Amino acid sequence: MDKSIIRIAEPSIGQIEYLKYLQAMSVVQKPTFMLVELELPATDVSGIERTVAFFLERHESLRTVFPVIGGEIRQMVLPATDKRFQLEYVDVTSVDDRDLFDSRKEHFEKAAAVFADIENGPLVKLLLFRRGNGYRFSLLLHHIICDEWSRAIARQELIVIYQSFSAGEEPALEPLAVTLKDYCEQQNKWLYRNKQELTDFWRSRLQGFDQAFDINGFRKMYARRRNSILPERGVRHMPGDAELSAILDRPDASAYTCILSGAFFREVKSAAAGNNHVLSTFIYTSFILFLAIYTGKKKILVPALIADRYLPDHRQLIGCLLGSLYLPVTIREHSTIRDLTEEIDGEMADVIGNKRLIFSHNFLQLPGDRLRNCCDMYINYFNRQTELSADRYSVGQHEEADAIHYPIYAMVMEYDDALVFIWKYNKYLFTPAMIEDMVVCYREVLRYMVSDADKPVREMVENCRVDALAL
Repeated sequence: MDKSIIRIAEPSIGQIEYLKYLQAMSVVQKPTFMLVELELPATDVSGIERTVAFFLERHESLRTVFPVIGGEIRQMVLPATDKRFQLEYVDVTSVDDRDLFDSRKEHFEKAAAVFADIENGPLVKLLLFRRGNGYRFSLLLHHIICDEWSRAIARQELIVIYQSFSAGEEPALEPLAVTLKDYCEQQNKWLYRNKQELTDFWRSRLQGFDQAFDINGFRKMYARRRNSILPERGVRHMPGDAELSAILDRPDASAYTCILSGAFFREVKSAAAGNNHVLSTFIYTSFILFLAIYTGKKKILVPALIADRYLPDHRQLIGCLLGSLYLPVTIREHSTIRDLTEEIDGEMADVIGNKRLIFSHNFLQLPGDRLRNCCDMYINYFNRQTELSADRYSVGQHEEADAIHYPIYAMVMEYDDALVFIWKYNKYLFTPAMIEDMVVCYREVLRYMVSDADKPVREMVENCRVDALAL
């Protein structure tokens, strides 16, 4: 196929929903992007240029834009030779090391501003920063064409391609089994074929979990744990749907980072493995138990983001291959921690194994906005084997974050030797002190889970609340 020809195709149903969401949110936040960076020697600029050209030719998803044609969103693949994909050189040799981050951040923000034009793009930006001791190559990818899984693919392939050219060899990468266009066609056909079954499944699964988010449970537990009055900041009543939606869409969010490492991390990992569970299942269970303790609720609703990488052909593809699921969990106090973990494991296996991920609420006629307002916490768990090691995160600091559209959002990154937790929260609902106390409580939950998986949930809940009174 001639890759110099512009090709137009239909996006996936999931892409269309995400694109419409991005358009709606563009008034309150900048486009989100993924960043891949490589430190490179000073002498081989031609190798970098060849690497970029090979990489762009290999992945047509990087050259995709989304114009509106005939009133419909379409997926357009541009030629790899298009000038929009040129490598941009930036000389920072005169910039002091202390100011280097701010200088690079300025260029990133300019690139992100271009990403707002989804119809014309480009949705990737390639920057080469010249430094005194070499180069730093920075690849920015709009989130609509890149998820965290893709980010890892991009980094691994760029290293292989660059090292191959540096050694005078052609890169030995397996040909891609599918293109983004192929994936979109497959997803759309499958969704149309299974639309009614998926709709019925989720309506049944979510029945009875329609209680809107209420900050009062969090506020009361915080006051109880700290033997203080309720926090002054934030709403003091349970808002209606319209008001809650407006609050959750405010760009007033912050992020608080903590790390679980050392002996405690090994204990948590061992406890999960000892019960024949992957670590992610153990962590999902821990958050649900935490929410039961901190809110006092018996019915917990947690959405989770899942990468659609279960077919081998999808594992090489760069794109935003994300679906979601809900974990509607009823806390039964006579059940054990092991029972609850098994239940959550079964829930996730059922959804994933039977391909019941939600790619579009609208397509399945599910009330997405209403469901969002009923969620207690959003969880995004993934492996993060990237250039940023766990010990390089800024721990114990509250930093500005983009709008998160949920009351609280837990991003969990699994490393070989640590778990990194980024607690993103709506600043209109939560205070920094509340978040810090919630982190302490969450660690208490993990301690109980590690100590005895056959402990009744009731006992763990009661003990955590007794501990709260002793603080």
